[in-house]
Amino acid sequence: MLSFIKQPYLQWPTHDSMTVMWETSSDASSLVTVYETYRVHATGTGRFLPVDSSVRAIEGPGAASCVHCVTISGLEPETSYLYQVSSKSKNGESCESDVYPMKTAVVE
Repeated sequence: MLSFIKQPYLQWPTHDSMTVMWETSSDASSLVTVYETYRVHATGTGRFLPVDSSVRAIEGPGAASCVHCVTISGLEPETSYLYQVSSKSKNGESCESDVYPMKTAVVE
């Protein structure tokens, strides 16, 4: 069964891009789904919810692998996003992460 060896983590944040990495138990495809967010003030928690119309799916480059590295480009500076990763093996097994927040860097 395909599973995560290392859950997704963020690398190399810039004002307009972010790299997401993760590891799976066997060779599989790489896909990152990204949503822009809006802040929910009514709850007092400062939560962010996805803007459904903003969904983007970015496939990883190259062949199936155990180590996954996908760079998301074209992001807005100082902006909060939600992301989720998924992988699928050649025999149809798949795994999908929870949804995590991320924020692009500020412009100096």
